[in-house]
Amino acid sequence: MATLKERLTWWLGLNIGLALTPLLFNAFSGAGVGWTTAIGHGELILIAVAVGGLGLAGAARSSPKRGDLRELRAFVVVGGILFVFSSGLVYADNFRAVADGETPAVELKSYVLLGLATGLGAMAEFLLFRVDEEQTR
Repeated sequence: MATLKERLTWWLGLNIGLALTPLLFNAFSGAGVGWTTAIGHGELILIAVAVGGLGLAGAARSSPKRGDLRELRAFVVVGGILFVFSSGLVYADNFRAVADGETPAVELKSYVLLGLATGLGAMAEFLLFRVDEEQTR
């Protein structure tokens, strides 16, 4: 069985790293537009919603036996639902502002939401690791 550090490394690389790849190509390729322009319409918020959704799905499908893990599962699932809906609303508000010709300041919101999504996903991965440990005993 993989260690928690190994699982988190795989999770970060495959979920966050691959999700950021199109933005990185857009920002830094030969005809790149730069990072700020690449995320200027809330693209990182969409990635945060996807990463949060992955964490939510992982936690929802787990079936822990121990009470503390069941509590963590409930926290991650309920928090994940709230996160996905509220982040989606933030993106929709930014999209409306862009459609109206405004230039909303989304950079800070994007970074905060991506950080929260990463935390949510890491908690879900920790939960899955502990559930796997529990089931192999």
